[in-house]
Order: sequence, then structure tokens, then C-alpha cells
Amino acid sequence: MAAIDTGRCQTRRNLNMAKKRNTDGSGQKDERYVPPESLERLLSYTRSDELGSALSAFTQPLLQSVVNATPQGVSPNLISLIALCVVMAGSGNVMLHGRVTDESLHNPSNETSHFKDSEKNLVLYIVYGISVLIHQFLNSVSRVLARQRPGTVPALNDLFRQATNTIACVFVFMGTLLSMQLGSSTMLWLGTMFGLVTWYMVQWQSYVTGKPVRIFSKLGVPELNTMLGVIPLATGIAGPQFWRIPLFTEWITINSVLFLFLVLQSFKTIARYWEIILSGGPGEMGTTPAGTACLSPLPPICFVLLIARQLLVSDSFDHMPCVALFGVGCIWAKITIKLYVAHLSRSAFSLSDVVFLPSLGILANTWTGAWYLLDHAIGFEFSESALIFGLAAFSGANLVTYVGSVLYEISIECDHSIMGVATVKN
Repeated sequence: MAAIDTGRCQTRRNLNMAKKRNTDGSGQKDERYVPPESLERLLSYTRSDELGSALSAFTQPLLQSVVNATPQGVSPNLISLIALCVVMAGSGNVMLHGRVTDESLHNPSNETSHFKDSEKNLVLYIVYGISVLIHQFLNSVSRVLARQRPGTVPALNDLFRQATNTIACVFVFMGTLLSMQLGSSTMLWLGTMFGLVTWYMVQWQSYVTGKPVRIFSKLGVPELNTMLGVIPLATGIAGPQFWRIPLFTEWITINSVLFLFLVLQSFKTIARYWEIILSGGPGEMGTTPAGTACLSPLPPICFVLLIARQLLVSDSFDHMPCVALFGVGCIWAKITIKLYVAHLSRSAFSLSDVVFLPSLGILANTWTGAWYLLDHAIGFEFSESALIFGLAAFSGANLVTYVGSVLYEISIECDHSIMGVATVKN
């Protein structure tokens, strides 16, 4: 019988060494994203049974054949990374070339509008829709491969896949909403916020109860992702005018009905999970599986929505909505991934985070005019566009740094490469 050499025999020794390193001779603490005791619980994490779905059962034969044909040297994390890159490329093209503004809807003859550009580049929507479907399929392959292939580290694979899925949500939500030809940056903002808050509440509920849940009551992640992929395919095949076909009156169109349906489903999901969270966890006195108190998810929601709303009313938002929403989305993604780390490690979740610092700067500028005072002090003009780009760059870099650092710390402790596969010895 084959014995799997994943280096776990060194886990206890590494953890003890980490605890000794936690305070060096100078009395300074060794800064780590994941404390040693949390790493110990992460490495002892075992996968729970996943919720089935009708689409997963339908595609299971094809999925299993792809998993069986996957070379031994291809790791589940590598497949998850490829899936993320595919959907980011597809969504990025739509953000750059396929945006439709209010002006383009009311004045299609305007040469400066994005309407004509989207007409000439319908292939972008088709490519994006295919990229979403590919992302969903590769994500399923990664999940099954991680469960069936010997030598994988559950915490490392599940956290990597969850992190890539969370980052992909930011791009998928914006790309799909742009594909619906809503014609308003405000509608884009509203739909993206509802989508990100829903995903955030799903993870918060899992942290409180310790149980996986569906995003919508009857729809699993595969069904939802498939629907989000079909929408841009419809745009590319039928054209942007398809979404503006009147149903009852000229003000009620296909895209407005679909948008309303998605928002209502998101609101229903948020309300349902809010009730679950307020009812407490499975521990004594309603604590979480980690034994910590059930913190309210409201403070992060209120703060991030406040920042997002401030960006919405800024003069620069209409010119760069995707950049602003990307920055806010990275903040949501960082909080959501921190929740998932706390869920896997059964540790306390901290509400404070350095990713909020640029947001505080934007609020300070709005309420006190700090940047304008700085302009007069040093004679250099700071624009709102520069602040938004700064927010997007900082939050994106901080998100990548956090995810990479956590994965690196786990890989070091279990002596397993993040992108590699375990060696099998006879």
C-alpha cells in the first residue's frame, strides 16, 4: 500500500518552533498572519460533505473523466489559478471595451459613447460568457481532484480555491452586470454591492454555524455561475438590444426584470442568513464552533457601503466605475477570505484591518477636505481619480499579499508546495 509523504510528521515540531520564535531575544513579536495555534487547527481540518446540486450530478460523468485524465503533476491549486486567470481575462475585456453608459442609450449616434463599440465587439461578451462557464467547470475539477488525489492538504486546497472564487466573484459580478446593458453606473454599483454582500453573508454564516450553505435557497454555486455565464452569451448572440425589449411597457424591459429578480433574491438571502447569524452558533451560549462570540456582520457592511456610496457620488465614478468597484470589491474579498480562514482554523475573527486605511483617507477628504488643504500646503493638486486608483491598487495589493502570506505559512508548516503535488512512495 502506498504511503503518502506530505511532511506532516514535521508539523508538530514546526509548530513548537513557531511558538518559540513568536518572541525573540529582543522581546519583539514575530508577526504572522496566522498564529501557530490557528495553524495547528488548520492542518487538522477535514473536509465536510458538500451540498449537492442538480447541475453537478448532470455533469458528473464528464467531470470524472477529466479528473481521471489529469496528469499526476497537475495540482488542484494550479487548476484553480488557471480558472481565475481565464475569468479575469474575459471579464477584463468586457470592462475595457463593452461598457454601456446612460448617454449611449439615449443618444446611440454619439461617436464618443460605448454603444457602437459594444455593437462591433459582441464577440467579447461571447468570450466572457464562455470564460465564466470554463471557470465553473475547472473549479469543479479542482474540487474533485483535491478530494480524490492522495497527498493533498485539505486546508491548503480548500483555502486556495475559496480565495480564487472570492476574487473571481468581483470580476464576474461586474462583467455580468455590464453584459445586461443596464445603461447606468448606479445600477452597476447597486448590483455589484448586492452580489458582494450576499457572498460575504454566506461566509459569515458558515463561520458562525460551521456549516456550508447554498447561496440561494434552491440554487447551488454551479447553477448560479452557469446563469451568470449564460447572460453574456445572450448579449453576444442576440445583441445588446435583446435586453431592452419591452415586456409590458417601454419602461419595463428584459434586463430590468432580470436585475430586479437578482436583487430580490440577494435581499432574501441576506435576510435569511442575517436571521441565522443572530440566532447564534452551535456552541454554549450561542458561540461559534471556535468558542468565540458571534460578532455582528453589520459594522463591516456599513463601513464598506459608506465608502462605496462615497465613490458613487464622486465626480469621477461615471468615468471609471469599474476601477472604483474593483477597489471596493477587493476590500470585500479580503474580509470574506479572512472569515474563511477563521472558519477553517476555528479561531476568532478580527474586524480591524489595514485594508480600510485608504477608505479612511477618502472619508477624511470628503468630510474635512484634507486633500484640498494638502494641495494648498505643498502646491500639488490631488485628483479624485488618483484617490480611486490608489484605493484600487492598495486594496488589490493588500488582498494578494494576505492570501499569498497565509498560503505560504500553511505550506511551510505542512512542508507542501502551494502549487505542487505530494510525492508518493511505495
